[in-house]
Amino acid sequence: MRCHEDQDSAVSTRGVLEGLFVNLRIKQRITSKITNAIRDSVDYALFQKFGCYMGNAILNYDKNVRLERQLYTALQESDFIHP
Repeated sequence: MRCHEDQDSAVSTRGVLEGLFVNLRIKQRITSKITNAIRDSVDYALFQKFGCYMGNAILNYDKNVRLERQLYTALQESDFIHP
């Protein structure tokens, strides 16, 4: 039975890693498209001042915590805001 539990853990870890890899590829593709669109629409000197930051987080609403605090925390988790 112990071996079976370890196999389940390995399978679930592999699934999580595969999901992260897919998310990373999607993030890279979207970032590339946004960067290309900005580069094509503004002067290059201005383009160099732009940054493109993408991240994600799940916000689980809690009525006992101010919404602003929850949003700020989710933005920090998504790497959109660096503390």
